Amino acid sequence: VPSSVLVFAHLFLVLASIIVVPFAVLLVARALRLTLYGPLGAAGLGREVALTRGFVLMHTLVDNWSQLADTMFTTFLLYSGGMNWVWRAIGMRVGTDVILSEQIANHGLMDLVTIGSGSYLAARTAIVTSDVDMSRGVVRLKRVSIGENCFIGPLSVIMPGTVIEDGGATGSCAVVGEHTRASSGRICIGDGDKTLTLAWRPKPLDAFAGRDALWNVYSTMVFFFQNLVIKLITISPSWCLLLAGLGLARERDWAPREMASDVRAVAHMLSPTMHAWLVVANTLQWSLFVLVLFTVALNVVVPFRGLVHVAVKWALMGRVRDDGVVYPLRGWRHVAWCMTIQFGRMPACPKTVRFLWEYVNAYVVALGAKLGKNTRLYPEPEISQAFPEADVVEYGDDVKFSAHMYGHDFSNMNLRFKATSAGNNVTAPDAWQTQVLPGSKLPAGTTFHNVGRSVVFAGLCSEPGRTWSGNPVRPLDKPKGDDAASSSSS
Repeated sequence: VPSSVLVFAHLFLVLASIIVVPFAVLLVARALRLTLYGPLGAAGLGREVALTRGFVLMHTLVDNWSQLADTMFTTFLLYSGGMNWVWRAIGMRVGTDVILSEQIANHGLMDLVTIGSGSYLAARTAIVTSDVDMSRGVVRLKRVSIGENCFIGPLSVIMPGTVIEDGGATGSCAVVGEHTRASSGRICIGDGDKTLTLAWRPKPLDAFAGRDALWNVYSTMVFFFQNLVIKLITISPSWCLLLAGLGLARERDWAPREMASDVRAVAHMLSPTMHAWLVVANTLQWSLFVLVLFTVALNVVVPFRGLVHVAVKWALMGRVRDDGVVYPLRGWRHVAWCMTIQFGRMPACPKTVRFLWEYVNAYVVALGAKLGKNTRLYPEPEISQAFPEADVVEYGDDVKFSAHMYGHDFSNMNLRFKATSAGNNVTAPDAWQTQVLPGSKLPAGTTFHNVGRSVVFAGLCSEPGRTWSGNPVRPLDKPKGDDAASSSSS
């Protein structure tokens, strides 16, 4: 059989498995849900379920298979309308014109979640539909309802029993419980006992409003083929280097085949111990070579992925500016932003180079960000979510930073880019859970507490030289003027 035919047959099998296997897993997850829960799914289990071994096993099976299906489809369909079909298949009630990013949820109880039409759920939202009463040994199941035209900010946690009314919203990293009133025209922020609410007046723009089916097909095709290209770029360079290295080494004197031939030629002259030693030594030598070659092949392509991402960013996004222009959701600018984000997650800047700050700085500057002198950035787990709009992100001199800085704003149900900056001597080297939201201007000398998640809303950090923490952030120290005044009075 010609080698070209074998190559194409192999590629066909790989492509077929990429398509068939996720659907097979999704069908298993759906069948388990209907078989173990009944025709109504988790909604038919009642308000409370005894915490027995049988229920734990049943829920674990449904949850694990549903989560596996979600992971498989997310790998190729993230940000596409096809993910709405997946979430419906595992039980969630999703309306039309809904945009769902990554969801962190109890996949086994998605039947208890309803999302109204026209709503936007940003990245890594957690929806919780159950809690455990250990004193009574029961699991309490509570529905979560998100109304129409709602906005759920990134990293929000929606607790069991929460109802977000039509036109309500949550801010970034908000924790919203069933006793919080998320009413129309209000946005909930913070994670305290009593969530804060502010006025919210969005200006929705949607390029595919009323054409949800068209968006689902179009976006699914675009993101599927884009992610195939990303996987090819991620895997093929290392694979080719590994094969080339093995091919070059195959004919060397110390290669297994040549070494085995030499050992056989002199076997009658060697003692059994020496013969065994040569075999073991050859095996160890070849294994060490393969290990070193594999390590080099994996790491030498890291700059290549970074260069690809930089090229994609400039080709799709160009130079991004904070010019007040708003772009419709699901429009080309939004799609280009999503594609650039995904190329950055190849990863173009992996954790293996986290402390190689010279490389990280060069990568960020190539994307368009402005960096001052002696600034060191430590990505954890990635440089930030500001890949596509790095042009509007700026770091001053002597900054030590691992927090996430954002320059994109979806909170008004449209896309707008806002300049975000960290002044001189801002310190957050191990505050990787800190979120600096669009439009924030961190003054000089700002420091963030390393423990927990701090959320910086635009305008909150206004005093230089202060230490901040919390959601939303608040100062942990007294202003320097207060210390001076107290010392002079004493």
